[in-house]
Amino acid sequence: MSDVFNNDCLLTADDSDVDQDLLFHLAFKSVLKKNYLCPFDDTIKRCLDVGCSGGSWAMEMGTEFPQCQFIGIDIESRTPDNVYPRNVLFEESNFLSKGLPYPDNSFDVVHIRMTLFLLNAEQIFFLLGEASRVTRQGGFVEILEPDLSADYSAPLLGKLVADIKGANNMGVHHYDKILMEHGFKPTIHENFIPLGKWGGMTGEFALSILRMVLHNTAHSDLRNEENIKRIGIECELYKPQVKIFSGFGQKL
Repeated sequence: MSDVFNNDCLLTADDSDVDQDLLFHLAFKSVLKKNYLCPFDDTIKRCLDVGCSGGSWAMEMGTEFPQCQFIGIDIESRTPDNVYPRNVLFEESNFLSKGLPYPDNSFDVVHIRMTLFLLNAEQIFFLLGEASRVTRQGGFVEILEPDLSADYSAPLLGKLVADIKGANNMGVHHYDKILMEHGFKPTIHENFIPLGKWGGMTGEFALSILRMVLHNTAHSDLRNEENIKRIGIECELYKPQVKIFSGFGQKL
């Protein structure tokens, strides 16, 4: 994700962004056991992936659902230079200031993942309003975001989460309320992603992401090799889990 976002803790718009996006994708899929939450079948014809980053989700979904057109959009394109499925398109636009560049009621599904937690309250209200606008009646907005309000006892992890959260993060418990205000019926779940080797393959994926985040953080007191090594030790000692807000709303 680009550093256009207000929060300056994460600077992931570099060559590691695609790898980080793939690790996020694999970790989420391992926990959810599939790529989507809302009812997704052959009747879905157009899907928008907001904050698509490296494009891992859109490309895999495009292969799984060849009848559906997938459009991935991000403020700064970080998709790899390779051949995509024919039904997958990636676009670049500053949707936080200009809105989503699509007509009203033009998508069956709008997918938002690992994007809202970097935004302040005003940006979250605006983006979810835009997602509502471009979703057709009966369609779905799907959200998958980390809960930064959870208590993380591991000292270094707690410090990193606090820096990412910042003063403007409104918390995931407001997302379903905002969807309801825009005429959606929400369905909400809680999931947990383990951090560290103790959590098996999923935990190792998540630990690799943490190390990338530490490597790319803008805060000099966190960005050093000692902390990158220390985070793995902490995860084995405290066995932390990241709480994930996962859910969708159907537009009534």
